[in-house]
Amino acid sequence: MITFMVKCIFSMPLRGLQGLMNFIFKLAQLALLCLTVHALASKLK
Repeated sequence: MITFMVKCIFSMPLRGLQGLMNFIFKLAQLALLCLTVHALASKLK
């Protein structure tokens, strides 16, 4: 859900969005990973 909101706000390509989200999770010291580009693309349809 957060990934979709960030995509709408920044109009980023999915690959860049995946990297940004993983970076944010790492900075926050969360053991999370963003969905892959293919999974994000299928969920956006």
